[in-house]
Amino acid sequence: ELEEKQKASEEEIKKLKEELDKKIEEAKKLIEEANKKA
Repeated sequence: ELEEKQKASEEEIKKLKEELDKKIEEAKKLIEEANKKA
């Protein structure tokens, strides 16, 4: 029971990290674009 929950939360964390990485990449691109225009 506890292992199942731990596994689930690990999956959740993995998903959240991936989403965060995507957002960070997007933010970096936006910053680069802004720097080019500046």
